[in-house]
Amino acid sequence: MSFLEIRDLSYIYPNSGVRAVDGLSMEADRGEMIAVIGPNAAGKSTFGLLLKGLLKPESGQIRIKGKVRTVPGPDPAIGILFSNPENQLVTSVVEEDVAFGLEVLGQKPQVIEGKVQEILRQLGIEHLGKRMPHLLSGGEQQMAALAGVLVLDPDILVLDEPTTYLDPDARSSVLTAMRNLADQGKIIILITHNMGEAARADRVLLFDNGHVAMAGVPGELFSQPDLAPRYGISPPFLMDLVLTMRSGGMDVRWPIDPRSLAGMIRRDLADAGLNRTGKDRTAQSGAEILGFEAIRFHYGPEAGRRGPVLGGVDFSVGTGSIAMVCGANGSGKSTLLQMSNGLIKPDEGKVLLKGKPLGEWRRTPGGVPAKVALLFQNPERQIFSASVYDDIAFGPRNLGLGDGKINERVLKAAGWAGLEESILERSVFALSGGQMRRVAVAGVLAMEAEVLVLDEPTDGLDPAGAKEFFSSARRYCDETGTSIFMATHAVPEQIGCVDHFGHLAEGLIQSAGPPSVVLAQPDRTLPDRFLPDHLMLSEELFRMGVRRRSEMLYPARVRSEFLSLVGMSG
Repeated sequence: MSFLEIRDLSYIYPNSGVRAVDGLSMEADRGEMIAVIGPNAAGKSTFGLLLKGLLKPESGQIRIKGKVRTVPGPDPAIGILFSNPENQLVTSVVEEDVAFGLEVLGQKPQVIEGKVQEILRQLGIEHLGKRMPHLLSGGEQQMAALAGVLVLDPDILVLDEPTTYLDPDARSSVLTAMRNLADQGKIIILITHNMGEAARADRVLLFDNGHVAMAGVPGELFSQPDLAPRYGISPPFLMDLVLTMRSGGMDVRWPIDPRSLAGMIRRDLADAGLNRTGKDRTAQSGAEILGFEAIRFHYGPEAGRRGPVLGGVDFSVGTGSIAMVCGANGSGKSTLLQMSNGLIKPDEGKVLLKGKPLGEWRRTPGGVPAKVALLFQNPERQIFSASVYDDIAFGPRNLGLGDGKINERVLKAAGWAGLEESILERSVFALSGGQMRRVAVAGVLAMEAEVLVLDEPTDGLDPAGAKEFFSSARRYCDETGTSIFMATHAVPEQIGCVDHFGHLAEGLIQSAGPPSVVLAQPDRTLPDRFLPDHLMLSEELFRMGVRRRSEMLYPARVRSEFLSLVGMSG
């Protein structure tokens, strides 16, 4: 008998008719780390809420230690981390928030203090203890919320996209903590769109239409031939290489890191060189449309920070280009983005739109929002209408457009965002996190602004959705002349779609320029851990002396050429 048994679990969202979970069954034993993957709206988050007891199933059973759960309400034996950390931060100081659950359980103050400090230490966030949650970055909020879950020491942990807002260092800390907890006998259920994380779990469950469509150890599941065409899911870059090389008779074991794999490949090469066809984007297209000059900003003593968030930032976005800033949690990325349309004013410096200070555009029709449209890091913040259609139409209506023009913009924006017309009349609050992200993107696109400012735009999207987003963004800029300025906490696999890249750290842009230059120069300022695996592997071979004629930004191209180096096709 397994520690956790779920049989024929089903749930239909009220007033929507959406069967989010449909006859779902699974088992788990102590010490297992189980990854739950699948396309957006597959029922993953709803499953987590049902398991915790925050939703009541229409049918089915949940057994824990052989006992059927009959008591309604949240189960204290199960900890849950929501995909949006803001939904479970309830106090005004991080330490108090982490202690909240222990206080509800009536534990003694001295015991609470010790447990809180220990969990903050384990996660490496002691420095956040006295900070105010609402002034933290998204990644810092995620870590604080996670601490509040882990401090309760539950038997089962349901983690819904726990690393979504995290930079590589924090991501590594969380995954290490999850592995350690599993080794201690906990059951870890990791809901994730990150296939690299899923590949390091003990088992992987693929959800589709509310049930488990596939299950198995990572190597077996990711080897299934219909995974990509049917579910839009592919093995992570390194695992794909390992599986392909093993199928060709090479002795390569998983898991493996880029440095180790590079070492294996290097041993099989003799006077090798890397060749690449095609042309990388090497410069921004067009003149500057959005510029930041000597931007300085400080949140003040109540934020609990030392020194300015931004200490003299210079950066530019070219007309019709895609520009990106990358940096660690708390580096000031979101602050800089919110200066783009005047939501935050710098203490010093200038924000220029078409060469004029941003304030001068406030007196034009539609003001700054008509020229610079912003998508927040959490799409829930700007989704509020009764239906998807009304939410996308909100901006155009405020611009005073007629019904015909509004409808045209809604349909066009929905198409660009990958939304089918059938979803337009649904309630925005019956959507999955990924669908909400698409609706928020569509609402921004419907403004038809000259600059789109997007904060972590692919968070919450499944792998196919993230890839589609960058492809659509590239086509949108090329076809409309619109500029896109976005922030990310790690370099995406689709970096080849980006024209201009900046590394933000310690309040300054440490380096900026075309990705093919900034991410490959010998004195690159961005640490290796911020790079996607295909660039890390390319970099490792280069450091070993394997000649390359140009930088490779596209995973498929890197894959093909690396396999050719070891005498394989793929």
